[in-house]
Amino acid sequence: MIEFLSNFLCQLGNRQDLTGIDHNHLANSIDTIIVKRLTQTNTVQDGRDSHQTHIAITGDSMSTFDTSEISSNVVDLSNNGRFRKNFVVRNEILLLENNINLLSGIPFTGYSNVINTYTHAAETMRQSGDVQVEISYLTLDGQDFINFRSLLRSNDYLIFLRKRDTFEFLCLAIRNVNLGESTVIRL
Repeated sequence: MIEFLSNFLCQLGNRQDLTGIDHNHLANSIDTIIVKRLTQTNTVQDGRDSHQTHIAITGDSMSTFDTSEISSNVVDLSNNGRFRKNFVVRNEILLLENNINLLSGIPFTGYSNVINTYTHAAETMRQSGDVQVEISYLTLDGQDFINFRSLLRSNDYLIFLRKRDTFEFLCLAIRNVNLGESTVIRL
C-alpha cells in the first residue's frame, strides 16, 4: 500500500514543498494513513438511498482525527439548533488539483496545485452504543472539500494521509483500483 500511494502521489505531481509530504519517503512526513472504501452512505451524490452525509470512521482509525473538546480548533455548536452535538473540531485538509482533475476526467500534466480546505470531526454514539467518529458536515465544511466529496462514488477509496504529529491531512481519492477493505496504517 505504501509503495502504491507513493507512486500515485508522484503520478499526481505532488510537490513536497507545497504539501509537506515526501512521496519518496512517506514515513518521514506522515504518521497515519486511513484507506476508506466508500459505500453509498458515504457519498453525497444525487439519487442515493441514504440521508447520511457524514463519513463514519470506526475502530483503530478513530484516533486519527482531532475530536477533542479542548482542541484549539473546536467549533461551538451549543447554540445552533440544527445539530445534536455541542461541538465539532475543524481538521485541515490539503487536496491536489490533479486528483480532482483525474476524478473529473480532465487531463493533467506536471506538478499539482494544492487546495487548502477543511472538514470537521466529532465523536458520536451509534444506536448500538458503540462510539464512532463522524467526519464531514456539509453545512460546516470548506466548499472545496464538499466539491471534492461530490465527485466520489460508491467503491471509490478516500485516503487520508495525516502529517506527522499534526491533525493536518492530505486527502486523496482513487477509483478503478481494488485496494481491499478499509484499513488504517500507522507509520
